[in-house]
Amino acid sequence: MKTGMEHGVLLGKLLAWDGRVLGLVREGEQWSFLLDGERYPLNNRRWDFELLLARDGGLFTFYWDGETKCSLRLLSDRQGVLDLYEHLRKI
Repeated sequence: MKTGMEHGVLLGKLLAWDGRVLGLVREGEQWSFLLDGERYPLNNRRWDFELLLARDGGLFTFYWDGETKCSLRLLSDRQGVLDLYEHLRKI
């Protein structure tokens, strides 16, 4: 799990966060979750995610085939991950 993340910048539907790149990319009608250059197609139910929010932070976790692929601890600046969460909810 990554910790110490204080700043993220939303780049379209991509998020640069603590030296990692994650987000959503679209090719034609196909959406994929991008994590450090690796793509996870979202046209099936092999994926899931969680967003836990607390008063002073939170935790975003992305799962593929039940395995944790990304778990990011959120500190005060969490708007980029909240935006990513909203996009994932709509897929």
